Amino acid sequence: MKFYLVVPLIAVTFLKTHAQNNLSKAAAGAPAITSFSPKVGVTGTIVTINGSGFTGATAVSFGAAAAGSFTIVSASKITAVTGNGSTGRITIATPNGSVTTDTIFNFCVAPSITIHSNTGSSICAGTKVTFTAGVVNSIPLPIFHWKKNGVGVGINSAVYVDSTLATGDTVICQLTTNGGPCIAVNTVNSNKFIFNVAANSTAATAVVIAAGTGTEVCQGTNVKFTATPVNGGAAAVYHWSRNGANVGTNSSTYIDSLAANNDSVSVSLTSGCPAKKTVVSNIVGLTVDSIKPIVSITSNPDSAVCKGHTATFTASVKPSFQWFKNGEVVGTNSNKYADRTLTATDVVECHVISASAGCNNVTSNILNSNQLKLKINLPPARPSAITGPTIHSNIEFATYSVVEVPGVTYIWSITGGALINSGQGSNTINMQWGGSAGVVSVVAANGCGSSAPSTLAVAFLGEGGLTGTPPGADKNVIEKNDVQLYPNPARSIATLQFTSKKAGKYMVTVIDENNNVIEMKSGVSVQGTNTLKLNTSQYARGMYFVTITDKENGQRRKELVIGE
Repeated sequence: MKFYLVVPLIAVTFLKTHAQNNLSKAAAGAPAITSFSPKVGVTGTIVTINGSGFTGATAVSFGAAAAGSFTIVSASKITAVTGNGSTGRITIATPNGSVTTDTIFNFCVAPSITIHSNTGSSICAGTKVTFTAGVVNSIPLPIFHWKKNGVGVGINSAVYVDSTLATGDTVICQLTTNGGPCIAVNTVNSNKFIFNVAANSTAATAVVIAAGTGTEVCQGTNVKFTATPVNGGAAAVYHWSRNGANVGTNSSTYIDSLAANNDSVSVSLTSGCPAKKTVVSNIVGLTVDSIKPIVSITSNPDSAVCKGHTATFTASVKPSFQWFKNGEVVGTNSNKYADRTLTATDVVECHVISASAGCNNVTSNILNSNQLKLKINLPPARPSAITGPTIHSNIEFATYSVVEVPGVTYIWSITGGALINSGQGSNTINMQWGGSAGVVSVVAANGCGSSAPSTLAVAFLGEGGLTGTPPGADKNVIEKNDVQLYPNPARSIATLQFTSKKAGKYMVTVIDENNNVIEMKSGVSVQGTNTLKLNTSQYARGMYFVTITDKENGQRRKELVIGE
């Protein structure tokens, strides 16, 4: 019988190592990794990777975590910075494929260690001190190396006890791991304790305090209290109090600038060694002169005053007052100061000096008030010219107005039996005339006074003709084209021709160049063209002004020359 040996060729043909894969890929232009360093790191470690085919690399990862960043130094070298990585193989991705190392990169988390003591660093001789180590980011198989003055002490434990400490002794703990790839990274030192050890004493303990400035002080003065201990020991503890409340710090001195009259200050001292015995000092009472009252001033009126009116300033306290106006002393020792000569640039302030003779010479104890500057208002100016009708008939309504100025009240008055229906206080009124001539008058007023009046005389055209100030006696009335006067120049007779919008009463007035009334004639016009003959034979040679006034047209004027 024949036997044949069957060899599993498939295993020979297809099993390849990572190194063989890398070599075959390199031959085809794919990336290959030959080495990397270091093999262990923490976040931020720079790892150098050597190999080939790194051109155009798109990603580098450590285990399952991407590198924080990487730099393609050349086709054969990449430097990568670890991020918050994980332990595992390094992988590089390129356009020609990816490659992964056979060797594992170990990502380590650096621990930290802090030690505490049950006593602090100031102790009595022979005190048993227990040190405890606390670890953050614990590591596997931790080892605690306690060191006193650089020399190993204690055992591999998170607790160390020592009762033989002396002044200047130092204690630390060094943490490392018992093995594994992270041993180099995981060796760290704790904080350091430096001790101050007081000798034990059996002598009696006492403490006395005194105020460096004495017990009579000015308000706001820094008062320094000093405690003088007797057998207090190097580890003595001070507790200061003012009026029974805790103040200051654990110190043999205490400074206070807020003391008030009749305050009392003391200190208790707890001796250091060997027993914690507490004694209380004498009590220091203070007499404090009040030299800094709160001061502010107000004025009446509070923000503005009329020119020539009095402004009164009032201070809120009553020690010693000194008033100033533009830096010059004014007024008397009073909490009030009055002034009626203020201008817009004047500045008023008040200084307060303590009534205490022992403190009022100290410059810092003079308290200055706020400063006040007032706006100076003036009475209003005379209103503008009044506009409205200058002639009226019986029981007639009319409107009169002036130009409005903000902040001003207008006070109107009318003579001649007229009534103001509305608008009193404003710049426009509506009124009703009676059966006579009158004068419309208005004054402007504000909080500082009243102006001179503006007036307008209004004539009355009734059955008996025109009464009141003749509106025709005004050479400034504008000439109108609908009034004709001929011949002009004239000698004995002049014909006046005018048009009327509708029938009604009219008044013709002739005045000379000196504004003297030469002739007045009244009549009733018809609607349309009207003609009136003037006998000028008695007029002297010269220039005259002929004015016709009626309700519908107001005043119209024409010049007339009398010749030879």
